Amino acid sequence: MASEATKQASPYDGLATQYGRARPSYPPDSVAFLQAAEGDLVVDVGAGTGIFTRLLAARLPWARVIGVEASQDMHREAERASEGVANVSFIRGTAESLPLNDNSVRLLTVATAIHWFDRPAFYKEAVRCLQPDGELLVYQNIRRWWQSAFLADYETLHERTVQDYRRGRYPAAHGGFDELNVARELRSRADFYDVKVSEFVWSLKMSADEFVGFSLSSSITQRAIREMGRGAYFEALHALFDRHAVEGLVEISYVTKVTLAKPS
Repeated sequence: MASEATKQASPYDGLATQYGRARPSYPPDSVAFLQAAEGDLVVDVGAGTGIFTRLLAARLPWARVIGVEASQDMHREAERASEGVANVSFIRGTAESLPLNDNSVRLLTVATAIHWFDRPAFYKEAVRCLQPDGELLVYQNIRRWWQSAFLADYETLHERTVQDYRRGRYPAAHGGFDELNVARELRSRADFYDVKVSEFVWSLKMSADEFVGFSLSSSITQRAIREMGRGAYFEALHALFDRHAVEGLVEISYVTKVTLAKPS
């Protein structure tokens, strides 16, 4: 039976199919260095629809990979999309109360989800679950709006529409937006050490339909639609695309930041 915490509404309830179809994955280089022995437990927390979980399973086919997800909607889509992947499974659970045994996990990952967590509670849980030689890895797909006029204008659209939103800030469980520096948080704690940050720069191109689908999978876009109305938001989004498209495509530039830490 799901816990009371997993029964709570998720900002992505109702968006799972759209999210799984439209959200980007992560560059292969960002997982190429991961190591686990045969039978090791690798756990992806806040797994969503399993985009990153399946990437882990492909990179480490000899490991047991589990995705932990609180949202029933996202969990259901993750299971559906991962049928046939032999070494991956999904369970319901929250980051702050992981349904995992003590000292059982070799690699504990979070991919573009940690801003939703009660992070002090999650970090404590991570230390409890990790093996002595385990590692916590936090992945963040960050759009490089500071190097792209198109992405800067996309941020401006949301800043003008969504109350208190500012580029470089992240939606949080309390309903507002927070700044986030995972490395600084982990370095301030006595229960983690050897904190390292790596960055992987990459990009992808999208058609108009792909860009609209990508935007609709975002919780910030859903807030903007509630403020502007669906028609007005789509009109603004298409105008933005038309201003910046080259040969019918726009480029979404990313830096994937990976923060690695070991339990003390």
